[in-house]
Amino acid sequence: MSKISRKVLKQADEQCRVAEKIYHYRCDVLPEDRRIALRAALDKVQDLKEDRELESAAPLEAAMEALEAEMKLTGGTFYPKKALNENVEVLLVAALLAIGIRMFFLQPFRIPTNSMYPTYNGMTYELFMEPENVPSLIAMPVRAVALGADRIEVEAAEDGEIVIPLVRTAQVREGYTMRPRAVKARKWFGLLPTTNAEFQIMTGRGLSSVQVPLDFHSQLPKIIWEKFGAPTPDKLRLGPGGVWMYHTGVQAKKGDTILCFDILLGDQLFVDRVSYHFRRPKVGEPIVFRTDSIAGMDESERGKYYIKRLVGKGGDSLQVREPVLYRNGSPIEGAAAFEANAKKEGEYEGYLANISLRDMAGLGSAYTVPEGHYFAMGDNSDESADSRVWGDLPEKAVIGRALVIYYPFTKHLGAAK
Repeated sequence: MSKISRKVLKQADEQCRVAEKIYHYRCDVLPEDRRIALRAALDKVQDLKEDRELESAAPLEAAMEALEAEMKLTGGTFYPKKALNENVEVLLVAALLAIGIRMFFLQPFRIPTNSMYPTYNGMTYELFMEPENVPSLIAMPVRAVALGADRIEVEAAEDGEIVIPLVRTAQVREGYTMRPRAVKARKWFGLLPTTNAEFQIMTGRGLSSVQVPLDFHSQLPKIIWEKFGAPTPDKLRLGPGGVWMYHTGVQAKKGDTILCFDILLGDQLFVDRVSYHFRRPKVGEPIVFRTDSIAGMDESERGKYYIKRLVGKGGDSLQVREPVLYRNGSPIEGAAAFEANAKKEGEYEGYLANISLRDMAGLGSAYTVPEGHYFAMGDNSDESADSRVWGDLPEKAVIGRALVIYYPFTKHLGAAK
């Protein structure tokens, strides 16, 4: 039996494996003398490590040193391995693994809007009404990490009254809203391009701009109403170009902070892409789907992922008797959000009968879901563009179900409901 330690034998095995790789990969480009020398050195190590009569490891170690020298001369990019090569290889393997997991198992997803509020949050905000309410500089990085908080502050451009330019619209209950313009911007410390929504606020004759993410644009008017009150007829005056001016009655000095709030990141979750390969989605499950194949989807929304709650399958009859959603003649079951909406519990405001489920004489008209399709609705029925607006979604559009919320660190953290 050989008296050579297992450690040395293991090192010899690994060296021979690499040497064989060099020989077979590069034998056609090596000079003949180098190829012969590499083969001879490799054969010698293999013979010695298999010699059961060898009394000492010294001959094997000497042969390994000779083989090492030949490998360095003939290895090219295979040997010795550069740190950069090794790191690139590790990164490529990690990237391929991550792509595979994302495509077939778990896909990260960010809730873009508040159509599923309060079950899931899109981007929300925390308004600081008074300077003393603003979190300290020490708290800011903590909030940024824990909540994904992004501080927005607006300063008065001049002395004078705070005035908000508005436009009339039938889309919001106040009848007026703020109209933003799209501006090019950058995110992730300036590394990536993005598009922001920019709003104007006047103080005296000066204009102050505030930029927010495009997905957040509908929230800014709500912040203004909360800060200064909703616009009432006595505070509205028609300005140049048909722009309505909301005179808040609040005076400010140049440089004063007139608006301060944090934008809080929407819920980040993992989508289970495996289960629906083995079973069909169940009514009540939060489903994630692509918008490409939905006939009534606006062109600008195609190519995106949405999350809504499945409320009907092919053949189901749906009806809304506000605030209750009915499926096949009975109040819908299968999710806590259904019952919460029916009872208008907490921030659940109940289901609305509109568009395809339009209210008729106090009863929502019944709608039958076509075969091969699903009907999806947001839990925030009042502010959700869903199947009531753009119609049914083909079964093939569904890619998975919401599984677990992993960020930010709020009460939503954990299993998706």
